Amino acid sequence: MIVLHEPKIIVLKARKVGGTSLEIALSRFATETSIITPITKEDEETRTKLGYRPPQNFRYSPGELSLIGKFKAAIKGELPAKFFNHIPAELAKERLGGENWDSYTKIATMRNPFDSAISLYFWWQRSRPAQKGMDFETWVIKNADLISRNEEIYKIDGQQIIDFMVRYDRLEADIKKLEELHPSVEGLWETFSKINAKGAYRPKSASMEEMFRNSPRAHSLIMELFRNDIDAYDFARP
Repeated sequence: MIVLHEPKIIVLKARKVGGTSLEIALSRFATETSIITPITKEDEETRTKLGYRPPQNFRYSPGELSLIGKFKAAIKGELPAKFFNHIPAELAKERLGGENWDSYTKIATMRNPFDSAISLYFWWQRSRPAQKGMDFETWVIKNADLISRNEEIYKIDGQQIIDFMVRYDRLEADIKKLEELHPSVEGLWETFSKINAKGAYRPKSASMEEMFRNSPRAHSLIMELFRNDIDAYDFARP
């Protein structure tokens, strides 16, 4: 998560959609008042090498804590996090306050749900060796909750709250459009295009057409879960 107060931007970070690279790029425009939540050690090293601001202002202040909270913080040696990576929209709204939430542009990145399911499948198999033998369609049917987990980033009570969605398959066009809407982040695309924060887990041959060709039940489930997003953001269907 990143909050830039000067251009009035709140960036909520969904999972496995290229959000880390965007977050690092946006750190270039951060000031001392910006909220920047920590990312992985490897990605923080990338941010440091680029000379951008590190995590800051993401913890509670002592004045915001109860006596019990201050006692726990003293034991741990640090204040607890108020904002964190992949914070749900509802919690972010509560902790930022309604005035900031309502007046700021809320931004997130979304990947084509069909494409996202494929990448999650290969990432999950790599991180969960016990599921390596599970075929793609079976995995999709069994992991609908995992595939839908970014809904809490994009929605509150089932309602879409993102003001500007950056589409993973149209990064350049959408980020340049964001620059037009917020001139204070001019040069964001140039910065973003030079950052590759995450390595790929899926084979190059694992296209949407290939993976869904013999997976009709998986195709139907993705359409059932994400039909509104697929239509709203003009995502391709295999």
